[in-house]
Amino acid sequence: MERSTSEGTTFVFGSRPFTWERLPAFEGSYLVGFMVEDLEGNLHEEYAWIDVVEDETALWNKGTVFRDNFTTEKSGWWVSAGGYGETFYDEGTYGIWQAQADSYRFSWAPSAERFPADFAAEVDAAKSFGPDDGSYGIVWGPDNDNLYWFEVSADGWYTLSRMRDGEWEEPIVNWTESPEISLGDAPNQLRVGVYGDAILLYINGVLVETLTTPNLGPGQVGVIAAAYEQPDVQVWFDNFQVWQLE
Repeated sequence: MERSTSEGTTFVFGSRPFTWERLPAFEGSYLVGFMVEDLEGNLHEEYAWIDVVEDETALWNKGTVFRDNFTTEKSGWWVSAGGYGETFYDEGTYGIWQAQADSYRFSWAPSAERFPADFAAEVDAAKSFGPDDGSYGIVWGPDNDNLYWFEVSADGWYTLSRMRDGEWEEPIVNWTESPEISLGDAPNQLRVGVYGDAILLYINGVLVETLTTPNLGPGQVGVIAAAYEQPDVQVWFDNFQVWQLE
């Protein structure tokens, strides 16, 4: 064991000074402290409360062309209400509620410019309530009738679909079970990378699929939620961002 000494207000362990290491943590108040025993066997304790707040500059990737953590409705996402579903802001998140079975609802990011053809998009999302076969994900394409849709379900499956001229084609990736998906109401971080004709799909930082399919060119990117056999699915989204790939 190395002997520790105290010089002024600085602890020294051998010849190495005691230093702080910055680590990520959830927002909140934490009690931290030290317990040090001197050479005479006396125990000294010092504690302090530390408040952890969100560092927005650490959330976004280099080259980000759009980002939103949904702290204000002024960011401009689609807000709608009706008997079949809703899109709305809710306490720093963006929500989609889909009331009907076998239906979906999506919202494009409110960007003044079309997103580049080669891009990555990422979002945190989770089911707020409803059946576990409900799904949520990232959607992208030039318009409402031509798009790709990467989705995961709360019961642990993912798929990639394509709509062409308003008609859904056979899935590009059939529903596939994945241990990387956090189940139930637990959040998942989803990411899509599109470069040329390559598409990369990530779940919670893990690459789960790499495939080749036609690039639809510059267009829009957004979020989507769906109800399948059972109705009444609500999903929240946060920390949405799109960045250009070069």
